[in-house]
Amino acid sequence: MPRAPGVSSRTVEDGRQLAAATSDAGVFGLEFAGNGLRAVGTIDARFVLRPAGGGPAAERTISVPDRVYRSGAMALSPDGRWFAEADAGRPLSGEFDDVRVRVWDTETLTERAVFELGGVSISDLSFSADGTRLVAVSGDDHAADPADRAVLITWRVPEFAEPHRIPLGPSTLIEAAFTPDGDTLITAGDSGTIQLRDPDTGALRAEFGAHPASVRAFAVSPDGRTVATVTTTDPIVRLWSIPDRALVAQLRGHEGPLNDVEFSPDGTRLATGGSDTDVAVWPVTPDEAAAQVCANLADAGVADLADLGC
Repeated sequence: MPRAPGVSSRTVEDGRQLAAATSDAGVFGLEFAGNGLRAVGTIDARFVLRPAGGGPAAERTISVPDRVYRSGAMALSPDGRWFAEADAGRPLSGEFDDVRVRVWDTETLTERAVFELGGVSISDLSFSADGTRLVAVSGDDHAADPADRAVLITWRVPEFAEPHRIPLGPSTLIEAAFTPDGDTLITAGDSGTIQLRDPDTGALRAEFGAHPASVRAFAVSPDGRTVATVTTTDPIVRLWSIPDRALVAQLRGHEGPLNDVEFSPDGTRLATGGSDTDVAVWPVTPDEAAAQVCANLADAGVADLADLGC
């Protein structure tokens, strides 16, 4: 029997299934909170929440009638209390309009706040590590000054008062994330560079890491020292030192452009997935890399591994 469109994810350690969801609509977002709560968003603006260790019977659903969820912009607060998503009206033409960011209370499934943004497109939503801020990166095609097309929108949590908007420049931003200490907001997008910003003002502190194309996705290591990036056009994973503003490694193995990248919670491994339909797990610390090399040599039947330092 054919399966309905859906999504599943598995642990890096042993491949056990973490979460699965099926829908008649395409899945456009998947998020995890620190308490294990998972959220899956589908194109028909239906969001399924499942607690850690819970089966299908424990799932709860948020539905937004007559809306669509196409951006992939969604976020869970670190403690799992708040769920934010960006939905839009069903377009009569090719353009989506009437974009809204909604914040939901995950305990009661009630709408805590809704912000009407008009034709401003939201490409990413992110909570700060301490859960006190929610930020969105967006593109305003109707900005009076094209130099102000990229916009950072910030809300304080849990007040969720009127958002604070900060123009960031002409380049479209695709993703944003806070460093674990909350002191820096990292953004990337069409400029093909990594941008380090003040988390409150959006002011650009540093820009580095020229890529051959737009940065599609990035991940920040748990220690806040490394950022891994993937682009829209090539199959290479690039690792950059944030303190040194320098490229430290390039990981090759995929056969097509990559769509997403994520560090393991302990920062020793990196998971990537791309258009070649493969999911790769990379050791990114010296000890993990050495262990993987030794395991590969053992699998290949190489003798005298002790002489090689294994």
